Amino acid sequence: MVLLPRNLYEQHISKMAVGSLSILGIFIIALYFIMLTVARKVSRPIMELTKTVASASENKNFEQMKLDIKSSFITEFNQMIPIIQRFSETLGDTLNKVRLATLETQSANQQLAVLNKNLTKIVADKTHELEIALYEANHANKAKSKFLANMSHEIRTPMNGVLGMLELLTFTDLDEGQKHKVDIAQTSAKALLSLINDILDLSKLDAGKVSFEKMDFALSALVAEVASTQKYLLEGNGVELVLDFDQADPLWSVGDPMRVRQVLTNLLSNAIKFTSQGEIRISLKTEVTGQVRKVELSVLDTGIGIDDRKIASLFSAFTQADESTTRKYGGTGLGLSISKQLCGLMGGDLKVTSTVGEGSNFVASFVFPVGKEKIKAAPIKVQSSDIELSGLNILLVEDNKINQLVAQNLLTNLGCIVTVANNGLEALDALKDLRRVDLVLMDCQMPEMDGLEATQIIRIGEVCPENKNIPIIALTANAMKGDEEKCLAAGMNGFIAKPIDTEKLKSTIQQVL
Repeated sequence: MVLLPRNLYEQHISKMAVGSLSILGIFIIALYFIMLTVARKVSRPIMELTKTVASASENKNFEQMKLDIKSSFITEFNQMIPIIQRFSETLGDTLNKVRLATLETQSANQQLAVLNKNLTKIVADKTHELEIALYEANHANKAKSKFLANMSHEIRTPMNGVLGMLELLTFTDLDEGQKHKVDIAQTSAKALLSLINDILDLSKLDAGKVSFEKMDFALSALVAEVASTQKYLLEGNGVELVLDFDQADPLWSVGDPMRVRQVLTNLLSNAIKFTSQGEIRISLKTEVTGQVRKVELSVLDTGIGIDDRKIASLFSAFTQADESTTRKYGGTGLGLSISKQLCGLMGGDLKVTSTVGEGSNFVASFVFPVGKEKIKAAPIKVQSSDIELSGLNILLVEDNKINQLVAQNLLTNLGCIVTVANNGLEALDALKDLRRVDLVLMDCQMPEMDGLEATQIIRIGEVCPENKNIPIIALTANAMKGDEEKCLAAGMNGFIAKPIDTEKLKSTIQQVL
């Protein structure tokens, strides 16, 4: 056994450790440089890619992005580079399309804004034009309504004088020749009044000013009544008037009986005018569905008939089937036009079928709610002699001198004592001064104070309290729709439209008293 000194052993160990550490240090340093080279080879392309993408993203310019990266020894990275390049190009194309679409959208929005601005202006201009047109239409409508009311009043006023004076003539001693002439004048004046009424009706229809009552009425009774009033026109000419419906069934309906009467009167008058032999047959058919009654009212005649080519213009205003018809039979052609419009406004129509030389069949249709039977109290029969007009003190309030003369003479013939006032103010003074006044006949349109205002003052009782409740009857040429209601609302007790009919005047006075 060989024993080495301890120090020699320790020196040998130290030398080996130093050598080992040196080799390890050299290896670590070499590994560091190797890793650094490898890291640069790997990270540089990634850094370049990141920098390029970041720059393109910041500038929003992907379509200009070019990946000029040297090949890397990493296979996956080499494969990723062209993919990223293609994605960049695709993204650039997409962005170009988006940018182009954005520009187009902005351009479209600008154009839309301009159009919207123009449209707003156009709408505003059109609205303004419509407002002006509506104002002008309403103004024209009001003017037309006022004109119609004035025309009605102004025409009826002189007609009252004509018819009134003719009627007064019948109370005088006339020989047969004079009576015949007066009869002709009365017939002509009434025909003129009927024409005036037709023209006013047509004007009201055109202006949309025709209103309709809603009341229960017995349709079959109305038709029979109109037929009976027209039947006298057939006396002596050999034409028979036949009512082809059950008169026992009242056919209660809700509507305007006066308008139905007007339509039927026009149709029946035409049939009578154009029928010289044979018959005129009035038929009435109804069909009830729920609470609605559909009505067909036909007037069939055996008269001259109408050519098919002329039927189309038959319902036009101022038109008749043939000029020769006008020359031979007269008339204006207004009746059928008015009747057709009235039927339309009552939910129906007016149609005709005709054969020349054989006759015509006019069928008027209406739609009415089913009505309820009116339960009437037993009437109190009052004979004319029960209310004596002789000695009656009447205050006549009228501004027209001719109408004063007509009314005064008619009332005098009835035995009345008449005092005349020229306007509402004179009427108030007369009521204060006269000891006794039994009744007032009040015109509506008068200078200084009209009849409506005078009536309201009388009813208040401040001017002449003792005559606060005196009977007042409107005697006026205002015969438009609603005039009677205005008079009654003002406090009047009755209404008589000019021209004055003696029997109407007498019966109204008796009813009021």
